[in-house]
Amino acid sequence: MCVSVERAYVESAVYDRFVAAVTAKVTALRAGTDIGRLTSSDQHEVVRRHIEDALGRGATAVAGGRDVESPTVLVGVDHDMLCMTEETFGPTLPIMRVADEHEAVRLANASRYGLSAVVFSGDRRRAERLARRIDAGAVNINDVFANLFTLALPQAGWKESGIGARGGRDAVTKFCRPQAIVAARLTPRSELTWYPYTPARRALVRHVSRFLGARGLRRRLGS
Repeated sequence: MCVSVERAYVESAVYDRFVAAVTAKVTALRAGTDIGRLTSSDQHEVVRRHIEDALGRGATAVAGGRDVESPTVLVGVDHDMLCMTEETFGPTLPIMRVADEHEAVRLANASRYGLSAVVFSGDRRRAERLARRIDAGAVNINDVFANLFTLALPQAGWKESGIGARGGRDAVTKFCRPQAIVAARLTPRSELTWYPYTPARRALVRHVSRFLGARGLRRRLGS
């Protein structure tokens, strides 16, 4: 699916346990039964190229790695590898070790894609804080596909991902043409923001704009 997990960033403190657990799960999966088959020769070639590129650059396959139809787990990966910078759309999972959450967010955002992301953490507040820092149209917490069932919420890809919004009111309004019609209640002989401009009028407009748009001390001073 388009929102499936393409890459994983795991903090160093739990990295080894995470890789061991994922590897055990993945090696039990059966291609064609638990995991669907690739439906085109072109996609088959993409997956093969990504796996071979990663292995050729020093990554290790702790599961799979030979048959592109079988689930593959790659470790020792980095952003020089295609599997971390391009969409694979295949049964592969590259797992990258990071020092902390800050590095994880930085690397996750270092992508031209921004459709969906997932944050797994035992601390819900921490997870929500991290989710707000991720450049993606939808971020799930402790669940990969939760956003698929929140039909009242707008779902839209950022950057080069997606073709507009779906779900919620935005899914309807994207087919509309917005138009704003403004009628002035006061009609002075000469509009404040129109010709002729004078030093006094410029000063007045500057002070009014500052009052409406500035904040804090600058708004109070009006300069």
